[in-house]
Amino acid sequence: MNRIDVLSNHLCSSTITTTTTTTVVKYNDNKDPLLVSELESNHILYRIYDNGCLKIILNREKALNSLTLEMINHLLNLLKKYENDKRVTFVLVVGAGDRAYCSGGDLLEFSSSVEMSHRLSNTEYKLDYLIHTYSKPYVSIVNGIVMGGGVGISIHGSHCIVTERALWAMPECFIGYFPDVGTNYQMSRLGAIGLYLDLTGTRIKYRDLVGLGIASHHVPSDMLDRLVRDLTENTVDTTRQLDFIINLYRKQVGYRLHNIEPSTMVEWLVQNQCLERCFGNHIKSVQEVLDNLENEIKNNNGDEKVRKWAEQTLTKITGSRPLSICACFKAFRDSLNLSIDDVLKMDNRVGTHLTQIEEDGREGIKAALFDKTYKPQWIPPTIQQVDPNIVDSLFKPLPSHQELDLN
Repeated sequence: MNRIDVLSNHLCSSTITTTTTTTVVKYNDNKDPLLVSELESNHILYRIYDNGCLKIILNREKALNSLTLEMINHLLNLLKKYENDKRVTFVLVVGAGDRAYCSGGDLLEFSSSVEMSHRLSNTEYKLDYLIHTYSKPYVSIVNGIVMGGGVGISIHGSHCIVTERALWAMPECFIGYFPDVGTNYQMSRLGAIGLYLDLTGTRIKYRDLVGLGIASHHVPSDMLDRLVRDLTENTVDTTRQLDFIINLYRKQVGYRLHNIEPSTMVEWLVQNQCLERCFGNHIKSVQEVLDNLENEIKNNNGDEKVRKWAEQTLTKITGSRPLSICACFKAFRDSLNLSIDDVLKMDNRVGTHLTQIEEDGREGIKAALFDKTYKPQWIPPTIQQVDPNIVDSLFKPLPSHQELDLN
C-alpha cells in the first residue's frame, strides 16, 4: 500500500462511517489468537505481521509489566533472532493493560540476592545496548507508567511514542540504587534538567518528554488503536514509511522554554533559571547542589514558588540514599564524555558495587516494599558523611567474570 492509500485510510477512519466490516486491532491486545508465547508464564507475547512488524507485548499487567530476568532474556533473544530475519522490518513494543508500559525491573526478584540483582542488571544492560544499536527501527508506545528498566527499553529505541497518560521517572536513588540502564548517555546531554531528574526522581509527563527529546512523538491515547492498525497492516519497508504513518497521528507539542507563559513545571524552572543555578554544569559536587538550594530558600526575592520548589527538591535529595546520590552525581558527570557501551559498563560496575554493600544495598527496596512509613536506615545517614573514596571505589573495575560483555 502506498502513501496515498495510507493517508486515504487514515482520513476515512477518522471522519467517515461505512458499512464495510473492518478488523479492529487493539494496540495492546493480549487476546489475539495469533500471538505467540514461548514462556510458560506468557509474560512476553509476540506476533510477526505480514507487513514486517514484529509486535511484542509486555504481558504482566498486574505487576505494571515489570521485567523479570526471564522476560529480559526472552526479549534479548527475540531481538537477536529477528534482527537479520528479512520477514521483520521493524519492532513495535507495547505494555499490556492501560496502567503501564513498564514500571522497571521486578524489585522482589532484584532484591532477593546479590547474585540475582547482578544477573538481572547485567542482562538488562545487554538488552539496552542491543536496542540502542539495533539495525531496524524499534518503536515503543508508552501509554502509562514508565520507570527504571522501562525507560531503558524505550529511550534507547529509534522511536518512542508517548500519550497524555505517560508518566516517566527514574526514582532509583529513592530505593537505594542509582539511575542506570544507560540513560545517563541521554540525560547527561540534557544538562541541568537531566541532573535534576536523576537526583530527585521527579515525575514528568508527555509535554516535557517530547520537549526534552526523551520521547520522539506524542500521539493521543484515543488514536492508538488506529495507529497500531496502520503499523501492522500497511507496508513499512523503510524508516521513511514508518515515520509517515506515525506522523498521521502525531500531535505537535509546542514547548515553551523562552519568553512565553510556561505550562509545565520544567518549562517554568528553565525560564526561571532555577535549574541552571542549582544543577548547571558549573556545579562540582552534591554539596554544592544542596548549598545552592538552601540559598534559593533564603534568597528568592519573595518568590514563594521558588522557595517551595527548592524546599521540596532539597527534601527529595536528602531523603534518598546518600551514597546513591553521590554515585548518581559522579555517574552523570562522567557520562557526558562516554560512549553508550562505556556508560553501560560503568552502570554495571556501580550497580554491582552498590548492591554488594550488604548493610545498605537493599535497604531502600525493603523499606519501599514492606515498610509503609518508608523509613530506611541509610549508612551513612547523610550526604555530608559519605566518604569520597568509597564513591570512587564504586567505579572501579570488577572481577573479569562480573564485567559487562557486550560482544
